[in-house]
Amino acid sequence: DTKFQVYDQFRPGFTLAAGTFNVKGIVGIYKTNKQFWPTAIDTDQPVETVEVANIAEFLDLAEGTEAKLTLTDAKVLFSWTSNNGNNSTYVRDATGAICFNRTALGLETNEDVNGFVYVLRSSYNKLPQANVSAANETNAENLTHEAGDPAEAKVIAVTEAADYLNDLVSLNDVAVTVDGTKYYATVGEDKVQIYNGFHLDDFNDLSAFVSEEQNYNVKGIMVVYNTTYEIYPIEITPVEQGNPYDLNNDGKVSTADIQVIINEMKKPADAQDMKYDLNGDGKISTADIQVIINEMKK
Repeated sequence: DTKFQVYDQFRPGFTLAAGTFNVKGIVGIYKTNKQFWPTAIDTDQPVETVEVANIAEFLDLAEGTEAKLTLTDAKVLFSWTSNNGNNSTYVRDATGAICFNRTALGLETNEDVNGFVYVLRSSYNKLPQANVSAANETNAENLTHEAGDPAEAKVIAVTEAADYLNDLVSLNDVAVTVDGTKYYATVGEDKVQIYNGFHLDDFNDLSAFVSEEQNYNVKGIMVVYNTTYEIYPIEITPVEQGNPYDLNNDGKVSTADIQVIINEMKKPADAQDMKYDLNGDGKISTADIQVIINEMKK
């Protein structure tokens, strides 16, 4: 009848289940509740290792499954080590992307990777991960990796975040907005939180990117925290602004833009689009045509 709680305090990715085990770890306490924080869990039962040929097959496994994962022409998207020494390495192959968490593989950003690793299918707050496997903790010897070309970010829409977890993506031409203390890459009503998960100095103050006039391309690693989709930024670059007087977007200011104003003037006043009020006098008229003419003279 003797028991106390086993709690995954150090987050190595254990999947706990009922059974008889040898458990090694640290004894702790939370308020008045004694806890055991495991660093290793052994059982007399043999561990079944599933062989998978790529990242997509690994992601299809049930959590807690030990796997031998083969990586073929894979690319390290980003490798980051926290202040307390925990490493997160994001890797993509032709089928998908995964985060290797605390696996000590020694992989560097932009390296090309081939070989295999023994990993445990796990997740952290619903973000898929590959953690060190009990089957074999000497994974580095099974891999070849060498410096390669920079990884290419996949250009995706804000609404596609769920399909690109752990991948290097770019959210292009988005507004950076703020709600309380949280910042978002925003397109219309759709948004993804921007969170400085890699603690890069350039993004300690995201308020510097909030602007009603300027949009940005946000490149980073897409993650999820429970139900909130977040991008950990690596680069945030301003989108080049076109000429505001090129009304038909043909790359030049010409009589074709004057025609746009004329067409708008022919509409009833309540149907006119006031973005064509170029001189800001509250109406669309020949004065706005003059603005175009003045721009053509430059």
